[in-house]
Amino acid sequence: MNPPVFNLKKWSADLKDWYDIDAPLAVMRQAYKKTFDGRIAYDGTSYEKMFICRNGKWAIYLDTADREELAKFIEDIIKNEQ
Repeated sequence: MNPPVFNLKKWSADLKDWYDIDAPLAVMRQAYKKTFDGRIAYDGTSYEKMFICRNGKWAIYLDTADREELAKFIEDIIKNEQ
């Protein structure tokens, strides 16, 4: 699934506030896919559909564990691009 630009920008702003990470939109999208694509929830369903996009409504805020994991992937992507 591809999150809307609004959500990616909001999550990017949150990561900047929490971790001082300035992630361009393309990096956010890439890290999002790396973090959540194909991930399975505890009940065997899509993690993304259970926790991030419930019934077609995208989460405005990510929980701490998801935010930290996303931040880790963003840092890795940025480091590898330098």
